[in-house]
Amino acid sequence: MMGPIRGLAIALITAGLLWPVEEAVSGAGLQWVVLWMVLGMLVSFRGIPFPWPTWQGLRALTPVAFADAGCLCIVFGQLLSTCFVFQRGGDCRAAINLCCEWVGLLFAWWILRASLTAESARRDLGIAVVGVMTGIAAFGLWQHHVIYQQQSNWYQTLRKELDENQGSAGSVLRVSEILREFQENEIPLEGSERVLWENRLLNSSEPTGTFALANTFSGLLAVAILIAAGAVIEVIPKFRTLRLHQIAGLIICVLVLSYAMVLTKSRTAWVGLSVGALYLLFNDRRGVLTVRVRKAIFIAVLLTGSTAGAAIVTGALDKEVILEAPRSLQYRLFYWMGTMGVLRENPWTGAGPGNFRQAYLQHKPAESSEEIRDPHNWILDAWVSGGMLSFAGVLLLLSAATRLMVSGATDAAEETTTPSEVSQGRVSSVRGRTRVRAGRSLPSPTSALKTGLVLGFLLHAGWLFLNGRSVWGDNYEQLWIPAALGIAILTGGLNSIVLNRKVAVAGLIAMSVHLLGAGGFQMPAPMLFLLLCLAVAVAPAGVTPDGVSEAEQRGVASEAMGHTEWRRIGLGAGFSFVGVVVVVFAGLLPVSRCEAEVSIGKYYFSRGRLDDALEQFRSAAESDPISVISRQRIVEVLSYRLSKLADRVDGGVTATRLEGDDLKKAEKLREEALQACEALIGVDQRNTLGYRYRSSCEKSSFRITGDTNQLKNSVESMKTVVRLYPTSVSDLRVLAETQALSGESKMLEEASTTAGRALELDELNRTWGHTDLYLTDEQRKSLSEILQHRAVEPYNHR
Repeated sequence: MMGPIRGLAIALITAGLLWPVEEAVSGAGLQWVVLWMVLGMLVSFRGIPFPWPTWQGLRALTPVAFADAGCLCIVFGQLLSTCFVFQRGGDCRAAINLCCEWVGLLFAWWILRASLTAESARRDLGIAVVGVMTGIAAFGLWQHHVIYQQQSNWYQTLRKELDENQGSAGSVLRVSEILREFQENEIPLEGSERVLWENRLLNSSEPTGTFALANTFSGLLAVAILIAAGAVIEVIPKFRTLRLHQIAGLIICVLVLSYAMVLTKSRTAWVGLSVGALYLLFNDRRGVLTVRVRKAIFIAVLLTGSTAGAAIVTGALDKEVILEAPRSLQYRLFYWMGTMGVLRENPWTGAGPGNFRQAYLQHKPAESSEEIRDPHNWILDAWVSGGMLSFAGVLLLLSAATRLMVSGATDAAEETTTPSEVSQGRVSSVRGRTRVRAGRSLPSPTSALKTGLVLGFLLHAGWLFLNGRSVWGDNYEQLWIPAALGIAILTGGLNSIVLNRKVAVAGLIAMSVHLLGAGGFQMPAPMLFLLLCLAVAVAPAGVTPDGVSEAEQRGVASEAMGHTEWRRIGLGAGFSFVGVVVVVFAGLLPVSRCEAEVSIGKYYFSRGRLDDALEQFRSAAESDPISVISRQRIVEVLSYRLSKLADRVDGGVTATRLEGDDLKKAEKLREEALQACEALIGVDQRNTLGYRYRSSCEKSSFRITGDTNQLKNSVESMKTVVRLYPTSVSDLRVLAETQALSGESKMLEEASTTAGRALELDELNRTWGHTDLYLTDEQRKSLSEILQHRAVEPYNHR
């Protein structure tokens, strides 16, 4: 890999690990997609053609041809399914964002796959991955031991103060301050959302690093641990020749990564790490590892035991984590059952990128509680998001990985020299000849690596600054990341890392196994790690001659380049340019503008400035015509106003009615709210949120005017919600109570049936321990009264 391009690639990988990649569905990482495309344009100008699979390679069943074809199939599947989302109706913004992310991953694959033949390039990438993940792991440890406790104490103090002062006339100002602070931090104030949020805050201690989910963090940790473990195995025979600070630095990196891995409590990542470690230890045809297998196993057991012991002593790991494994597997099976229902509807195109949750809720088993965003299985996720074409692409990737596993991955340099010589930097290949050069025991990091790491942090910080966000957070906790990375680099502990093929295949296995039971297919960082390992594994045998100049290499390539190759280069450059234009104007700009205006609107809303908030939300909707969040915020403001107006009027048929201008204002507000609901439904027809708000607005209007037609409209909207989400006990309860407001006998019979379904689902939730879904005693009593109108027909949970 040419020095500048290598440094830029490392910078993009570093920056891509410093943000919560789970937010890719909202377009949070599109800036890195654009930069990958720009880098792809530079690579194309350097004479590296786009990786189109050759027919000869496919016929010969070569892993590299299978990998190229798999990546292209996945991306084209995402593109095709996105088109069908526009045709059928759905969240088009989410589909575009995730489709762009996969196009960016295709460019990353192009750059990595064509450039990782040089040992120095693989070494730099390995050091970058382990170093940055060590920094994020150190931040995760700080989260577990310090930040979570601080957040818990802060919330419990404010919640206690709020409960004590609620209803007190002398503390109205303080109560409003606490409520505003909760709103600014998007903390639910009541209902099942509050229960779920409190359980996550008070009962969860799993570190997430810079990500939103511990499962995402753990999968990346597994790959980093295997790369570091490969370095440990390589330096075992020459421990005595290394300096103490180098040995200590490497061991500390492994311990920090392993301890963070234990704290995540991710069983899928543990299994993936174990399978990858077994492959790394025992897959060696030449028997080089046989003399040190016992030492390696001893060190691995020692490190694992020490980190697990420390976790048990500190209370981070308890027996419930292991005992709950069968229940966790049951939930995965429920997820997959619901996913198969989605696939039966659209087997060829799937639900579309980012549109799984809306389609899944209609098929969610009643025994499952979570409204998941992905199937927790990357094979099913590829199928449901990109249809059969993306599904075939994943199968091609797995075929390439399987061939690499079966054939046994070895580097050409390893066939003629010992691994210790490679790790010491004494081996290079010049024009096909292998020679051993004198040098230091461990080479220093290259300037491309150092520049790339620094540039990656600057890119991340610069993007946050441009968007008006705090760079490192209020308390600067994330400074742990560059601090830990700097210590790891300076101690020289990472200098022994060599990302060879065996290590890459082990990382590929670990990530693939982990993703069989966790989300990650629609997140850029896990898939980037998987493609990075695959790119190293399928790289051509041998190492690029580091002793030959880049100009000389390009000259050799140009001599062999015919018209077909030049056409491929032109296609690559053209594809890069078109991709940059499309992503910038169809994704990055509208998403960034919409997000900025929504943030300002939320600030106004928390301050009670509803008119200003509404203006900002409408401006956000104009900036991004297919945005869901901006239209949702508009509906929230208007429905809030309508409900407050209804609260000022006594509810029920015998209500005191508004007259004159007040009635006209109420009718105008109702029309605005309903139009906003229709706009929200129009940008995502399968989302229950728009229909739910429409029902609420019609119900509030009925409370104001007493018009039974508005009540019937409210019932019909809630029936649509229940049809799209038949196992939602809260929606069934609202539907039953809304139906019961009518005095008509037919409506009362329907309310009785609906109440019976809600009560039966509540019993099922209690049986499975879904505490966040429990109905309150008052709600159960209300449903029981509605139920008395007639016998309840049996409810079949399907």
